[in-house]
Order: sequence, then C-alpha cells, then structure tokens
Amino acid sequence: MAGLLRASEEGLKIIDMVRRNLEWNKSEDTWCKAALTSKATLRRFWAQNRIRRETFIDICKAVGINNWEDIIERNDIKQTELLLAAAIADIALDNQNDRTFPLPENLPPVRNWVQRTKEIDILKTLITAPPLTKESPAPAPPLTKGGLGGVPIAISIVGLPGIGKTTLISQLIRQFHTEKTPFTCAAWQSLQSATAKAPPCDRTIDSLLFTLSNGDITAAVNPQDDSFQKIEKLIKIIKAKPCLIVFDRAETLLKAGEAKAAGYFAEDCAEYAWLFKQLLETEHQSKIIFTSRESLAELPPTVTREIQLNGLDRDAAISLLQSFNLTANPEELAEMGDRYSGHPKALQLVAALIRDDTEFQGRVWAKASKLVSAEFPSIKPQNIRYLLQGLALKCQKLASTNLKKILFRHSSADNCYITIAISNPISCIR
Repeated sequence: MAGLLRASEEGLKIIDMVRRNLEWNKSEDTWCKAALTSKATLRRFWAQNRIRRETFIDICKAVGINNWEDIIERNDIKQTELLLAAAIADIALDNQNDRTFPLPENLPPVRNWVQRTKEIDILKTLITAPPLTKESPAPAPPLTKGGLGGVPIAISIVGLPGIGKTTLISQLIRQFHTEKTPFTCAAWQSLQSATAKAPPCDRTIDSLLFTLSNGDITAAVNPQDDSFQKIEKLIKIIKAKPCLIVFDRAETLLKAGEAKAAGYFAEDCAEYAWLFKQLLETEHQSKIIFTSRESLAELPPTVTREIQLNGLDRDAAISLLQSFNLTANPEELAEMGDRYSGHPKALQLVAALIRDDTEFQGRVWAKASKLVSAEFPSIKPQNIRYLLQGLALKCQKLASTNLKKILFRHSSADNCYITIAISNPISCIR
C-alpha cells in the first residue's frame, strides 16, 4: 500500500485549477508525455484510483506541482506505530561506511555548475565528522559558544538572491549521494510558495515524515496528531538513523519591514520556530542545512554555523560566461564578471541577453560599460529595497533597450539586484 497513492477531493481541485490555467484537458497528450504515462492512467488518477507512487508524483510535477504531498488522499492508510517502527528500523546493518541514500525527489536541478570547490570542501568538513585515527581517537569536540570549533548540527547558508545557495546545496547532496557518508536518507523541504509565504508548518512536517520514512508515514497515520506529536515522531527517526535535512528559502519565515526585528521569525511562524528548536537542541545523529537571504538570528549559535556565500571568483565567472559562447576574450569576460561581483544569476541573465539580442549578437562590447540611462538615478545601498519594489511594478513595461542601458550602469552590487529584479521581480520584493 505504501507504493500506491490516490488523489484526494481537495487535491483534485488543486490539480483541476492548475490544468485549466495551462488550458489542458484531463487527458491531455502533452500531460501524458510530460508525466511519461498513459491516458488510461490519467483517467484512473482523476477517478481517485490508486496508482504507482512514482507515476502519481510525475503527474503532479508535469503541471508544476512539486508539493505533491498536498494532492494525496490522507485517510486511506490505517497503520500507525508499525510504520514509524519500520522507518526507524530502515538502517543498514552491514558496513556503516557503505551507506548511501536516494536523492530527494524534489531536489532542484543543478545547471551551469562552475565548481565551487572551496565552498563544497568547507561544507563537507563541517557536516561530516573527521574519521577516527590512532592520532585522533576521539570524535570532534562539540561547538563552543559562537559556533566555533567542532562539528555543528546545523549549517546556515546566507547570501543575495541568485547567488547560488540552492544550487550549492543541491550539488553537495548529489556528491554525498555518490560518496561514503554516514547518511541513510535525505529530505529537501522548500519553504517557498506562490504566495511568497512559507507553507503551513504542519504540512512541512508531514512531508518530512513521509520522505524520511520512505513513504510509509503519511498524514493519515494518526490524523488527530498535532504538530508537537508529529515533531516527536520526526525526532525519533533522526535519532535512530543519520538523516540530512535541508530547509530552502528560510527567509520566508522571517519578519519583514522591521529593521530591529531582522532575522527573527514572524509571529505566525511560531510552529516553525519550535520545530527548529527541537531539531537543533535535541541530541541526534542527523544534520540540518538552511538557506536564506537573511541571517537566522534565532538559531542557537552554539550548534549552528553560518556561512556567507559570495559571488564566483574570476576564473569561475569566466567559465560560466564562456558556456554562453559569447564573442569575447578572457579579459573582457573577466571585466564583465568583476562588474557583477561574480553574481551567477546576474551573469547568466546578462550573458543570455548579449547572446540572443540582435543588437549585441553575442559580442561583449567594451563600450557597453559606458552606456548611461536616465531611467534610474544613482543608487544607494540603503535604498535597494525601495528600488526593487519600484522595479517589480514597472519591470513588465520596460523595453529590452532600457534593460540594455542599465545593465552596465551602476556599481557591481546594484547591478545584481537590478538585473534579477527585472527578470524575476517577485523574488526580490521581500
């Protein structure tokens, strides 16, 4: 039964709304091809018949619904503690060093990877304890106050929008997947949603339980359980077996518009604050990773290490730009990379513009850096947020020529914000 899923009434309403927006019928050929399934299986899906778990997930993802757990029927599985026990018991009994884990099904793709070797090595050192040797027979010491020394329970990756936080951690998990690590399972939980707010905490916990139990524990297991009882089950699992849990886009949980409250959880995210407190202050053998645009001030510093992710170094920026087949020498590409402080997203957007626009035709003009526009005045760092809000309202009306004029207009840090705001304004409003 754990390998079969069916849609709930509420889930079908969500699917129906999304497919109408796509102008697809209920047995659309494009849908079948995207989900690698048949029209007959789609009809069974709509009839709320149970279908293979993998096919169910593919049907949801084909219409853009990654949180497929929201679609499943939650009242058709009666097993409770037996499933929890089975999840905890799912630990390899042979050589501990031979453990590996399946990749999370919602793991973000890695595109245009540019070998952030230094950052990956630092993360691996912090996340995995050094092996015991004759010279060092004791495990690494616990963290001291301020997160110094030892191996932390949690890592917080902080950086600008588009700097590559999600890509970095996705690549890290892929590397762990192919290496001998202590982890037996991994879960990726995105806290981003279409409303720019985090999903309900209860739904997030359900998703974690489902993933870390290999699909055995669903919300239908003791549906009367509240968040605190579900957290207890989650703690049992991560105590029993080493898990790697990622919370991506944690800034959606933070207060907005209050400078004094920067980095603190919003009042309506108290359940998340409690979840993180339990995960970080309870002794277990798992690791937690956060990505956020802002520092998470309420994470206990004695068990958390914050890493500020900066732009690419010059060589990596040149390598990224070269992947777009631009007509330029290394010096011109290096200047372009420096102007944008090695910001990966900004460089990709600008490189794509230069490659595809009929005026540029793939040529990186030296004079492009001297183009001036009266569209935007001089920008000060403290006014960045207000600039982004303004851009978000008018970006759809900006002609491509206006974009080309401002690309090389401002200081490197401002360029990154402007470029991303124009291409994806919603992500920058916060």
